[in-house]
Amino acid sequence: MITTSDEQSLVEQARHDPQAFAALYDRFVGPVFLFALRRTGDRVLAEDITSATFEKALRHLRQYGWKGRSYLAWLYRIAYQQMIHHHRRNYRFVALLPDQPADVDVEQQAQSSLQWRAIVQASQNLSRDDQEVLALRLIERLSSAETADFLGCSPENVYVRLYRALERLRHELEAIGEFHGEEINDTR
Repeated sequence: MITTSDEQSLVEQARHDPQAFAALYDRFVGPVFLFALRRTGDRVLAEDITSATFEKALRHLRQYGWKGRSYLAWLYRIAYQQMIHHHRRNYRFVALLPDQPADVDVEQQAQSSLQWRAIVQASQNLSRDDQEVLALRLIERLSSAETADFLGCSPENVYVRLYRALERLRHELEAIGEFHGEEINDTR
């Protein structure tokens, strides 16, 4: 596990030695790829976005340096910008795909799939800002500080935005008859 100080040290080394960038790439390529895959639903496009993200990260690291708190949040922001760029070029939107655990029995998998579809359906009625904070915290599992870094706000504001987004999601689930009073508030 790379600590923040180790991360900062690796980033500083990578600014002057492209070979040192390999350690950052190895550490973060998986999370960035999964982030892109969940957002695009297209494996090939996610690979392209991941590649472009690291190419841009290396280029910007040399020119400007990295000045954030979380290198992963910075990479996610670059990947997100790459997705927007791709979307603008192609004028199409692709819905998020659910993760499918490999070791779940069929009945549990079917129930999870139905619940996930209800959540996806309900979340489509939310604002883009609500969808973003929910995805970053609950799907990507970024910390509040990393989410704040990505969104450009304070961690306290992330808590408020997440709480409000969860409330609006609960109302949407109630509207489609899929929420029965279970707790969905996961603000770790």
